[in-house]
Amino acid sequence: MNRSEVRLSIIVPAFNEEKNVPRMVEEITAAVDRLKITYEVIFIDDGSKDGTFAALRRRGKTTPGSK
Repeated sequence: MNRSEVRLSIIVPAFNEEKNVPRMVEEITAAVDRLKITYEVIFIDDGSKDGTFAALRRRGKTTPGSK
């Protein structure tokens, strides 16, 4: 995806949200896909002590269009 193609950027701070990552990605994707626009979701791991970062990486690898 070319940066100039992105019409919406969603930035989500995450602190110790390992268990919530899959649901959050699903909810955002379901809501924004209906808009039929190009978008990106940027998660910011805010120094989590659990496996938030690992969960985000795993989810990114399985989400269509993610890098």
